[in-house]
Amino acid sequence: TCIFSMLFSVGRVRILFSGGIMMCAALIPTAILAAVDASKEPGTESSQSIGIGITVMCAFYVVGFAYSWGPVVWVVCAEMFPMREVSFSI
Repeated sequence: TCIFSMLFSVGRVRILFSGGIMMCAALIPTAILAAVDASKEPGTESSQSIGIGITVMCAFYVVGFAYSWGPVVWVVCAEMFPMREVSFSI
């Protein structure tokens, strides 16, 4: 409900753009940490700390998706069609 009140004050494009940047900022370190972890032996202490880092970055990605691309895309899709066709299109 909070994101829908922000749609009118902040704007849809800014919310989608900031969420995309946040998701990209989470995926780049995740890929780097996964590549580093592939060269390590499983079960070592550094491998476990890399796993924690990957988990934190995945949570950061979910937060970026949850406030932007998750709810806002449904609003944008609903506004693309005329009101008489919304029930058939969505």
